[in-house]
Amino acid sequence: MPQIKDIAITKTIAGNADFLVMQSPSGETYKITKSDLLGGSSSSTTKILTYSSNGDANGVFYWLGTQKGLAAWGNPISAGQVAVTMSSIFNNDSTTHGNGSLLANRLPGTGVATTNTASQNIKFGLNGKKLICTNYSIRGRSSTTNEIRNWKFQASNDSSTWVDLDSVVNTSLGSSTWYSKSISGQTIAYEFFRILSTGVDSGGANILAFDELELYGTLQG
Repeated sequence: MPQIKDIAITKTIAGNADFLVMQSPSGETYKITKSDLLGGSSSSTTKILTYSSNGDANGVFYWLGTQKGLAAWGNPISAGQVAVTMSSIFNNDSTTHGNGSLLANRLPGTGVATTNTASQNIKFGLNGKKLICTNYSIRGRSSTTNEIRNWKFQASNDSSTWVDLDSVVNTSLGSSTWYSKSISGQTIAYEFFRILSTGVDSGGANILAFDELELYGTLQG
């Protein structure tokens, strides 16, 4: 293991321009200033996460699942880094249909489903962090029934007033396939995002069901 040798350590008072450089195991370099340590903001608290391909390792949930690139990946929803809230749960089955952590486990065929009621939604909270969203990806369920067809992708900062970022009408999303969309012109960072059902699924029911969601953009905090 490399050792630090022959360094004279001098006690001093750090100025606002002084900084500490750290590098994560995945190669990202971070500059931490005195202001950061005292609670101020800088570029070290911002991460740009750019969409590359469906199911890639570049999204917000993957980034949070690796403790910001400092650890092996783990489910960020299970770890409490992302909060999932469903408007209802199909058959009140919280183990499978209502298990929000399945939406970020990176495995097909393990999603969630709501009751057969109009205007259902599934919400994702970033627990104090905010995202200027530039892309999102949603993966349809592995079953050939009740595939999502009509929805809005929305954002909010109070979990009450929602802004439409994308609106999808009668799309043909096949079993375990992805829908990915670039969102242009976004300058506002949001803490909450949700999928809102706006019409019937592939079976003509109002069940909101899908397997996975991933977000991309500039993450703050």
